[in-house]
Amino acid sequence: MPKLSSSVASFLTNNLGWKSLTAIQKKAIPEIISGKNVLIIAGTASGKTEAAMIPILQKMSKNRGKGIICIYFAPLKALINDIAQRLKGIFERFDFYVGKWHGDVSQSDKIYALKEAKILVTTPESMEGLLTSKKFSPEIFSDLRFVVIDEVHNFANNPRGAQLMSLIERLQIISRNEIQRVAMSATVGNPEKLLQWITGCSERESVVIETNSASRREINVRKEEEIELSDLVKNLLSENKKIIIFADSRKEVEHYTRKLLDSGIEALPHHSSVSKTIRESIEKAFKANDKSCVIIATSTLELGIDVGNVDTVIFLNVPYSTSSFLQRIGRSGRKSKISKAWILIPREEDLIRFLGIATMLQDGEVEKVRPLWYYPQLFAHQIIALTYEKQKLLIEHLKVLKNASPFKEIKKDDFELLRDHLLNKHYLELNSENYLVPGSETLEIMESGYKKKNFVVLFPTTVDFIVYHKGVEIGTLHPIFAQTLQESFQKEGYAVFSLAKENWRVEKIDTRKRKIDVVPTNESQIPKWMSFGSKMDFDFAQAIRKALISQEIPKNVNVSETIKSELLDLMDVEKNTVATDRYLVTSQLATPNMYEIDVFTYFGNQGNLLLKYLIKMLGIEKIKINWRSINIKSEKSIDRILAGLKELISKPDSEILDLLTAFLLKNNKEISTLYLQLGDTLKRYIPPELQARSLAKYLLDDRVVDALRSDLVGES
Repeated sequence: MPKLSSSVASFLTNNLGWKSLTAIQKKAIPEIISGKNVLIIAGTASGKTEAAMIPILQKMSKNRGKGIICIYFAPLKALINDIAQRLKGIFERFDFYVGKWHGDVSQSDKIYALKEAKILVTTPESMEGLLTSKKFSPEIFSDLRFVVIDEVHNFANNPRGAQLMSLIERLQIISRNEIQRVAMSATVGNPEKLLQWITGCSERESVVIETNSASRREINVRKEEEIELSDLVKNLLSENKKIIIFADSRKEVEHYTRKLLDSGIEALPHHSSVSKTIRESIEKAFKANDKSCVIIATSTLELGIDVGNVDTVIFLNVPYSTSSFLQRIGRSGRKSKISKAWILIPREEDLIRFLGIATMLQDGEVEKVRPLWYYPQLFAHQIIALTYEKQKLLIEHLKVLKNASPFKEIKKDDFELLRDHLLNKHYLELNSENYLVPGSETLEIMESGYKKKNFVVLFPTTVDFIVYHKGVEIGTLHPIFAQTLQESFQKEGYAVFSLAKENWRVEKIDTRKRKIDVVPTNESQIPKWMSFGSKMDFDFAQAIRKALISQEIPKNVNVSETIKSELLDLMDVEKNTVATDRYLVTSQLATPNMYEIDVFTYFGNQGNLLLKYLIKMLGIEKIKINWRSINIKSEKSIDRILAGLKELISKPDSEILDLLTAFLLKNNKEISTLYLQLGDTLKRYIPPELQARSLAKYLLDDRVVDALRSDLVGES
């Protein structure tokens, strides 16, 4: 197997002070040097970033190339800033400049990066903007040889990942080299499927590299009322522990920060509405502090931002997935090799989620990723972007783009529908040579700053108000909370709130500029931020079902007697919602005019969404769902509904897909509602037929179909 060169090995030993490679580095480095596409799966602080980048450094040292040689994609600006700084310490010793490119980077730094950088660290949105910029020459990527994707599991589970896969194929069109792909991921339930999705059009040999060297875990579980948070934190701090406390929301972070500060504990809040400058200062302070220190964070610290050694993680809520739990607990134990966590259970719904996590940990399982393989609305969007980038669309370019994983299931008929729609809406035009070229609508979008931003940022977040004190950004507030402050300010001449561990009084609100000027005060009010609720996956919900069937508390965690008693009570109460011989457990209440039916499935939110639409196809309208059950009000009895489902689910998958597509196409309101729920703004780029089929493909989960067939048809 290929090894590190003497110059790189000497640099690691003498300059970086490395004594040996980590387990994942020993396995991954030779595979990357040999030229394979590699998916690296390892926990936090395992050295996987260096496992990816050190062999790329060696290969770049032997062939320096022209322009940008390596692009490193990460999901968050904060992670980009952190990674860029870490890579500079490695690559700039070899005279390779590391540049970063995102919305907060100054124009002068961007220009310098394009001139000097060999490694560019960026987001998919920034790359989209770069490729469609007239100020940019694609020649800079003509010698591109490596694409690295950090936190790829985070990308794979949402549409941003589909955009990223498409961008890599567009970069392949520009580069004269076959791009080598290296991705890093937390543990996932289906790594081979994730590798297949990453590979796209690449013909390189591709491998998954993972290690089983997980830290030992010590998990203590208590009811919230059993132990006061401030007492727990004080006790840990007395042992010189560094602590990250994870909360469910920005509001909770601010609430508990204030609570700890009032108890005399210096706690640092970290969430997306705290300004970048303050967040970075908090990260640096925590990393530099060898002794006791506390950060309270949302999922902003779930991903791989380096904050140094962490001794203990405290959960104020139970995450909605085992993957998220492992990411967070993996923050601790870098030195001790023991990941330590305290879980404080506030509500019954947290208790039942804990049961799912403990069961999956005991079984050594984690949720599968479900990347998109059929995404015609993004395909249309990318055709518009590629046509503008090249000024005309060539068939060879289209073939490469079509090989992106999210487009592999798009058929010729789909493309013809899509192309005709783009022509009719003037996104594309046919020139005199019969080539597709940018249409008037595309030119208007690309040459308008605001419209182009909306085109580039496909999945935008809310435009928050920015809070300033003496010209320094403190953080952001949701528009609804800002409106509440403004109403109070106008009515009473007075409004206060808490943000970034301080209390503030409003001096001025500028709604046009979305700006709030503040001064410190002793009074406070916790802000409100709006977000969609978290969802539970099929695998996670089924783990809860398994625990309820077993009626046993997993033995891999330390639970208090109170928790043990409440778990036993919970499992006893819920045992009638599960069965060993079937997935669906039903109950029915008959009234003179209607049946009220409950169907317990444990299919997760999206699984039950599919079942809801299958039942709607039987002519039933009154249906409510959650992650584990469906409530139906109907003139039909449960036996008639199950008989209808049996007939439907007995059909081949392709026929079920066609029927679901036809149902959605007849119900435009359902299409609009689903796209709104998904936050997908791209449907305008495709005709209604493809809008419906895209949703049907998204909904049709083979795990749910298999479960229904097992129950209703007898197939497993």
